[in-house]
Parts: sequence; C-alpha cells; structure tokens
Amino acid sequence: MHDTALAAFLPQYDGPGRYLLLRKSWGEIDLLCSLVPLSEELIETTPQGLIMQVQLWDTYPRTGADDEWTVHGLWPDNCDGTWGQFCDPSREYPSVAQVLKDNNREDLLDWMTKHWLDQKGDNESFWEHEWNKHGTCMSTLEAKCMPKSSKNGTDAVAYFQTTINLHKAVPTYKILAAAGIYPSTNRSYTYDELTSAVEKEMGYIPAFDCNKNIIFEISYYYKLRGSVVDGRFQHIDAFTSGSCPKTGPLWYLPKGVAAPAGQSTSASPSTTSASTATVTVSTTSPTASGTPPSAKYMLDAVID
Repeated sequence: MHDTALAAFLPQYDGPGRYLLLRKSWGEIDLLCSLVPLSEELIETTPQGLIMQVQLWDTYPRTGADDEWTVHGLWPDNCDGTWGQFCDPSREYPSVAQVLKDNNREDLLDWMTKHWLDQKGDNESFWEHEWNKHGTCMSTLEAKCMPKSSKNGTDAVAYFQTTINLHKAVPTYKILAAAGIYPSTNRSYTYDELTSAVEKEMGYIPAFDCNKNIIFEISYYYKLRGSVVDGRFQHIDAFTSGSCPKTGPLWYLPKGVAAPAGQSTSASPSTTSASTATVTVSTTSPTASGTPPSAKYMLDAVID
C-alpha cells in the first residue's frame, strides 16, 4: 500500500462496504472537519466513505499529450458503485476559472488548461460539472471546515488542488509503459495484464472502464482519514472491477484513432460519440511480430 498525505473523507476503513466513524467522548459523531483520535470509541457505519480518483484516455478527438492520461475528477463512492451528486447548489460557482483567479491560483488554472480537458474544448463547463456534481458532496469542504476569513471559493480551490495532486502522484501512462504496455493499433491486452502492470509498479489494483473493448478510463480507490485539505489519502485495491471485459482482447488505442461506429472513447459530460472516420496513425510503441494491420483493419476487428 502507498500512503499520500493529501486528503480524507472518513476516518476508518473496516472492510468492503463498511466505514467506521469515531465518536468523541461527549457523544457527537465527528464526520465533517477533523480527525478524531483512533483511541476514541468506534461506532456507526456510513456508506459514503470510498474515494475515487479517475483519469481519462480520450483518443478521438484527442485530449492532452499523446503520452498522458488526463483528469476526469475526484468523488466519494457509496461503496456500491453509486455516489451522491450535486449535494449543495448554494456552493456552485458560475466560473471555476474566476474562482481560481480570485484566490490567486493562476498556477492551478494554467495546469488545468493543459491537463484537465474536455473533448469538445469546453473546459470551463467540465470543471464546473466536476465541482458541482462531486466536490460539493465532500463534507470536509463545507464552509464550516474552511479556515476563518477564507475567500469565496476556497472550498473549490481545495478540491481542484487535491485532485491535481492525486493525479500527478499516479502517472498512468508511465506506469503501464514500465510493463511494456503502450497504445497500439496492432496489439491488444488483457484485463489481467493491465491491472497486474499497475499492481506490480504501485502495489494496488485499479479499475479500468471500456466502451465495449476499447479502454477509455481508469479509477484509483482510496481510504481516507481527515480533511480533503490536509488529511491522509491511502490507496486500496479497486472496490469494483470496472466495465472492461475480463476475458478477450482490450484495445488501448493511440490518441488520434477513432472508435468504431457506435462507440465512444470518452466519458466527459459534454461529449458525444466520436467520429468513425478511418485514421492512419504511426506509433513508436512496441508492436506484435508480423505485418501490422492498418488502423482500419484493427478498428473493424474491435467490433467483433
């Protein structure tokens, strides 16, 4: 396991689906703003304890560099693949970019314009969606948990900062490449190969999501203690196995390659299915022996 002192939502993980809260001696359940010492009484369970950090592999239209998975977001999970959403409309902001500027965090804004990208180019709407849907559901980011005299939007700044820190700590492209797994139009991979590659390099198992058998997303899971601002974020094995088929070939397409008809290579909220035009690509990643098929041939094969 790898610990990262970044963020937390609930104090104690107690096996699949069970997160324990800690009660102070005077009887109040402390969930929101501080970490209660582990010596105090363990009580209660709550489903809202698992945290997911999710990255995208958008191929067509491509987003980000050819050797980089981009940011999707960060959200609490109910330990069953569902999550709360849009929890506090009063904390939604009309412009994430303006919030970052008002808080003198142009550095975050600059990074996000390069690595937290919407497939249609509407980055602002994508950021607003992630904060409004997921960030407002993190109780340790409520106003009562922010430092006194905080500027308006401090909660959102903390959400984006934590998400970025987590993303940087898990460079998915490099992790897969260390195991010889590169985007390719003529080499497929199995689900076990993908998860084993991450486990070998990092010590935990993620979840991969696919559209049919085309990889577009990876999710990392954590147990958390303390505040989203400065708590402890600890990796755990994925709570679910993701939507990719567990048998048969999976395609990790190079950026710039279109998905077959009826399939998409993105989960961004404002995107639609990708074009199915044939794309000719060249790649320096390792290939299988023999004559490589064309991208068109490979894409036809994916449909099967």
